[in-house]
Amino acid sequence: MAIPRTAMIDDDGSGTTGTIINNAWKTELYDQIDKIGQWVSIPHGSLVFTAAGGGGGTWVVDPADLQAMIYTVVGRTIMLSYGILSSTVTGTPTMLRFALPGVIATRLFLATCRIQSGGVEYVGRAYAYTGINTISVEKTDGSVWSTQANTTLIQGELYFEATSATGLEAILKGIYGPDFVPDITQPAPPLGDLIARAGGDPALALRPPVIRV
Repeated sequence: MAIPRTAMIDDDGSGTTGTIINNAWKTELYDQIDKIGQWVSIPHGSLVFTAAGGGGGTWVVDPADLQAMIYTVVGRTIMLSYGILSSTVTGTPTMLRFALPGVIATRLFLATCRIQSGGVEYVGRAYAYTGINTISVEKTDGSVWSTQANTTLIQGELYFEATSATGLEAILKGIYGPDFVPDITQPAPPLGDLIARAGGDPALALRPPVIRV
């Protein structure tokens, strides 16, 4: 829902004597706030699909197979929702991957996802890895994917912090306008700070968040 636009006026408080001041900058601010949480689609042509692990192979995703690949940005957090239907796997890979254009995760983020392989339903895991722009998906049992044509499906959501100044700034400017200047240069907290916040437990500090879908 858009924020109601109200003019800035030079007024004595009566609401009747003021004159409207130039509102261009306030309108721009309202517009940027309205766009927070706006979902943006990633076109098929901007994605790269690969297969890895096991004996290797390929993952063929046609444009018609792409049900959804959309994201929104809050601060440095990317919220990604994806759905790929009726795709085809060749070879004997254990992991399928899709690369997002120009966005790199700060560390490991993990979420469960839905998988169908050869018409069989599985629970899967999706990862965003530290320092790369690739989302990886595998079955929880680590088994290879079926090579039956047009029977591979993945659906899920993944939230992760992004660190790529170039990619994330381009995304934010695409949402908020070319003059938007995001603060994306701040590093992640030092490991010592994370451990302290976790009550001195390194395992808890380094445990990736799990987003259930």
